[in-house]
Amino acid sequence: MSPVETSAVTADPAPAASAAPAAAASGGPGVLLLSLGATRLEAAVQRGDACQMLPGVVITPALAGETGAFGPLLTALTALRVSLPTDLIELRVVVAERWLGTASLLWSNDLNHAATAGQQARLALISAGCEMGAGDVLRMDDARYGALRWVVSYPDVLLEGLRSLAGTLGAELTSVRPLAAAAWGARRALGVARQGALALCGQGWVAVLSGTGRLTEVHSQTLTDGQSPIAALQRLWARLQLRDPALAALPSLPMLQLDPIDAASSQGPQSSVLVATSAGPSAETSGLSGALWLAQTSLTATASLDAMPAPRPRGWRPWWPAAASAAVAVVLSVGAWQSFSAASAARAQWAAAQRATPAATALSPAWTREELARVRVVNQAVRELNLPIEALLAALQPPRDLPVSVLGVDVTGTADTGTGTAGVSTLRLQAEAGSAVDMARYVAFVGDRRPMMGAYLVRHEVQAAADGERRYRFTVEATWRD
Repeated sequence: MSPVETSAVTADPAPAASAAPAAAASGGPGVLLLSLGATRLEAAVQRGDACQMLPGVVITPALAGETGAFGPLLTALTALRVSLPTDLIELRVVVAERWLGTASLLWSNDLNHAATAGQQARLALISAGCEMGAGDVLRMDDARYGALRWVVSYPDVLLEGLRSLAGTLGAELTSVRPLAAAAWGARRALGVARQGALALCGQGWVAVLSGTGRLTEVHSQTLTDGQSPIAALQRLWARLQLRDPALAALPSLPMLQLDPIDAASSQGPQSSVLVATSAGPSAETSGLSGALWLAQTSLTATASLDAMPAPRPRGWRPWWPAAASAAVAVVLSVGAWQSFSAASAARAQWAAAQRATPAATALSPAWTREELARVRVVNQAVRELNLPIEALLAALQPPRDLPVSVLGVDVTGTADTGTGTAGVSTLRLQAEAGSAVDMARYVAFVGDRRPMMGAYLVRHEVQAAADGERRYRFTVEATWRD
């Protein structure tokens, strides 16, 4: 089992990150980047190419009535609102898994339809122990057909709190994404796109993400006071490697540090940390913490898990592929209509020619009475020659648990229509049984066997045998199709 060790890897620079916080206050309308961590709120304002970190707010659990209650989070949002500027036009949020409901969903045909897919997602979340509300928003990733899918539930009270914050600021809430999904989608920018696992380390919590291409599992752990995040991450990683052989085969575990960690709380085995940008290894040099960098980065891979619907494209450029497709469809429709008109004209000309030409009347041969009689005799002889003797004998052979003896079989006749087609034939058989029950069972047995169409008991008689026992001798009439 390998320890939690990584090499120092830098990522592509964030397109809007800058190291000039002072210049951020003198720009145009800003975008508020917000990270809802497990124990802390982080915020930054982006104006043009500059970003300014705002003072964080600690989520104190003192007002929480129970574990997982949203009272402390809403209180922290209210406290953060006081220090925010008012000239904001957009709000982007990433949310830690503590405030969401998540589950993995196995593929089934029910996922092909929206109604049944929602039911399956809700059942998966309830089975995972998530508390569901009627107004909660469910999202499912767009994994390939047959693959395991990740399901996320956004509580209604959380979304209402974010909408209220955006409304107070006069901004538009454009994106609310799971922090784990955003980090997994940013693996290419972090330089670890081929890794099957990624660790997240923040203040008060750690998590390990895993999956093959798509994110399928999130294992998070909330830390107690004084617990080392690195030591807790190593214990979590060792436990996951024991459970999953695929994780045990990984040589190392890359880690993304989301929030600044105090030196006192990071005592234990040290490891290099993946940084958010290539500008430097800390928020002081990059302008953003790891969590806020994920909120700033817009990734198509996490669009299906976003609680907010995708905004409508503005301007003519986003619409030109649809316009080109519409033009091609119009051209193809005109060509198809011309082809249809030509074919209709050809069919009309053919119908007119057919009506002008007198149709030849097919005369059926006239059969005399003697010829019809000879045809019936010949057909009967051919049918008897083609009699399926083996199939009939196999159908009449009683099973071992049915003590019945077949004494004779006679094909009595065939119902013929007179046109040479196959008819229904009748046969009679004589058999002997030791009791009336065995006799009735055999009649039912013959009627159910192929190629029989039915069997009827015609007559029976009871005879005394030489040993003094009574024997039932009976005649069965069965019909079968040629």
